Amino acid sequence: MRDSPSLPLRLVCALMFLLLLAGSAGAGLTVVRLNQQISRLAADTAQYSRQVDETDRRLQEAAAAKAERLQPDALKARVGTRLAPMQSRQIVWVRSSTSVPPAEAAPAPAGFNFRFAADAATPGIRLTQ
Repeated sequence: MRDSPSLPLRLVCALMFLLLLAGSAGAGLTVVRLNQQISRLAADTAQYSRQVDETDRRLQEAAAAKAERLQPDALKARVGTRLAPMQSRQIVWVRSSTSVPPAEAAPAPAGFNFRFAADAATPGIRLTQ
């Protein structure tokens, strides 16, 4: 029998078939992995969407509660009769601080007379007009 050229051709065809089979199997596994990743990503996105909705709902509730607390009627009810109308002559107490030395302090506005408080228990400045 003589060597026929079909033997190397059969080997090449078999090798090509195996490579094609391996490529197809790899592509199939890639498709399966992509499907799993898409499913996982969709589940994560749905979870994040629920969290955003919950956070948005809580934020709206907090904003509504804040708006309700800041209504003039609600503020008046909370303060009650603790506020008194402003009087023409009124004493204002300011706590003394060492952050601004007296030499660098701003000049007093015209028409105001500053007198230092004589009571050591309540340090401050009496402001009279």
